[in-house]
Amino acid sequence: MLILMIVASFLISCTTNENTLTGGVTTNTVSTAIVMVKGDDGRVIDDASIFINDEFKGTTNKYGQGKGTREVILQKEENTISIEKEGYYPSEPRKIQISSKGQQQITITIQKQRVEYQLNIEDEEGTPVSDAKVYLFKFDDTLPLKTTYSNDEGEAVFTNVNDGEYTLKIVKAQFQKWQRNETISFSSGEESIHSITLSPLPEINAVIQDQNNLPISGAEVSLYTTENYNKPGSWPLATKQSTKEGTVKFDSLNGEEEYVLVIKKEGFTAQTTELAVGTTSTTAIITLS
Repeated sequence: MLILMIVASFLISCTTNENTLTGGVTTNTVSTAIVMVKGDDGRVIDDASIFINDEFKGTTNKYGQGKGTREVILQKEENTISIEKEGYYPSEPRKIQISSKGQQQITITIQKQRVEYQLNIEDEEGTPVSDAKVYLFKFDDTLPLKTTYSNDEGEAVFTNVNDGEYTLKIVKAQFQKWQRNETISFSSGEESIHSITLSPLPEINAVIQDQNNLPISGAEVSLYTTENYNKPGSWPLATKQSTKEGTVKFDSLNGEEEYVLVIKKEGFTAQTTELAVGTTSTTAIITLS
C-alpha cells in the first residue's frame, strides 16, 4: 500500500512540473526552439518581436553570443511562428512542429522596408527628357551606388532604396548638370515621385551688322574661352559663318565662364568681343566698321 502511494505521488509531481514548462498545457513532450532572426543582408536582428500562434513571446537578444536569437517553448503539436520588427516587413508565418529529438533551431529572414524612388525629368517647356543618365550616391561617397537612365516618358526609377542621405546627379547632353542632396525615407511612403526640370546649357547668340545696322552675312566668327585665347597658338572652340540675317549661334556652352568672339569679314576691321556667360543665353550685337 505504501509503495502504491509513493508511485502515485511521483506521477502527480511529474504532471505538475510538465504543466509549468508548457504554460499549463499537458503534453507528452516538452519542445523548445532557438529562433534566430536575420535581415535580408544576412545580419542578425536584435529586439525583433516573436509571436507563437499569434501570441507575443518576447524579443530577440540585444547582446552577447545569443544576439538576434530567443529560446521559445512550443506548446502545440503544430505551431506558427511570425516575426515583427520596426522598419521591416512582417515575416510570413512559419510552421514548426513539436519534436521529441530535443531543441530545434530555426532561422527566419525578414526584409527591410525600402522605397521606390522615381524622378520625372523634363525640360523647361515640360517635354520629357529621355536617356538622361541619373546617378544615386550615398551622401559624401564618390562612387555611385546605383545608375539608371530616364525612359521615353522621362521617368527614372530606383527600386529597393534604403532609408538614408543621398546625392542625386543627372547628366544629359545639351543640358546643365543637375545635382541635389536628398533624404530618402520609407516613412514618407512606399513610392516617392519627384519632378525635375533640366535647364539647357547656355548659348551665345551674336548679331553681326554694319554701321548702318544692316546685317552682315558670311562673317567669320570664332569662339574661344578667355583663358585659351590668351595662350599663344590657341585654337578656337568653334568657327561659324554668319547667316544672311547676320546671326551666329554657339550652343551647349559651359556656364559661368568667360568667352571671346573674334569676327572677321573682308572689307571690315576685325573685332574682338569678350562675353561673360552665366547659366542662361547671352545675346551680343556686334557692329563692324
